[in-house]
Amino acid sequence: MRILSALLTVLLASQPASALSSNRGGAAMEFLRIGAGARALGMGDAFAPIAEGADSVYWNPAGMVQSRHLEISATHIDMLEFFSHDNFAVIKPFPKSRNAIGFSATFFSQDSLNRVSNTNQQLGSFRPHSESFSFAVAHAFGKGDTLADSGGLYDFKDRSIYEINRRGDRSRHFRAGNVMVGAAVKHVRETLNTRTATALAIDFGVLARPESIPELSISGTIRNFGSRPKFINELQDLPTEFSAGAAYNISSQRRRFLTAVEAIVPIYGTPYGKLGFEYSLAISGSSFISFRGGYKSLSAPTLGIASGVTGGIGFGFGRFTFDFGFQPMGDLGEAYRGSAGFRF
Repeated sequence: MRILSALLTVLLASQPASALSSNRGGAAMEFLRIGAGARALGMGDAFAPIAEGADSVYWNPAGMVQSRHLEISATHIDMLEFFSHDNFAVIKPFPKSRNAIGFSATFFSQDSLNRVSNTNQQLGSFRPHSESFSFAVAHAFGKGDTLADSGGLYDFKDRSIYEINRRGDRSRHFRAGNVMVGAAVKHVRETLNTRTATALAIDFGVLARPESIPELSISGTIRNFGSRPKFINELQDLPTEFSAGAAYNISSQRRRFLTAVEAIVPIYGTPYGKLGFEYSLAISGSSFISFRGGYKSLSAPTLGIASGVTGGIGFGFGRFTFDFGFQPMGDLGEAYRGSAGFRF
């Protein structure tokens, strides 16, 4: 815990580089920052150092190689009554070669808006919408980076709750000392009335588990770095951001306590932090329940301190998982995120 607290303090205390801007509205296609997965929201979106399951395509593509089987995830978000956001993701790991690939699709839309002329004449309506399609790859580097069979590669057992709900898959996690890297290329499109802008962006992530502290994982990511979309004649910037985080796992045969912290430095806007925890308890056989809480300081300056609080709950039944997360947004209402996942 001391390591996690120190990391967050150092990162949040640092000043942004001169290339950064405190102008929060300086970037286009801000829907790219909304996130994916109700499990992540319940933990304050401090998910890059965890990066488990199909949602790792969004948060940290390096985490895809932590899985050993094909996994899919679908997430729906209702935001402030008139925004809708859907994310679908699938990952396919190749344990013997330490590789993984993934794909995700994101769809963002809002309620219809009236079209009005400069003389205040009604001209119909339009519905702004945005889409993003990602393809991701990941690889794990071990000592010597030699190919290994599944047993040799996954020889670190943390005895987590996932040993129970993953049908006895006791070798889910990589051994201590592995460094995982991943990258995702995505095509982004945003439509406002009759105007459409497109961009090509790259996400990059690193996930490491120190050999001396196998319960700890450390992450670093760059998201939404790429070309500048153009509406009519004006070029815009993407909402590029950098993050560093850490997670600590305390597990027993039937319980797991996971905590994570993450610091974010966006190109536009001020740095902010995330904090989350998850307590999972085995119910029976391959079923479990998880309770989650978190905090992210992004909205606190404008919507109040309470707006950063998040919470959620999750259930696992064999190969299926169901998660729900929420976040109060002050006078704007609440944001809700629901997810369903399946592991083949």
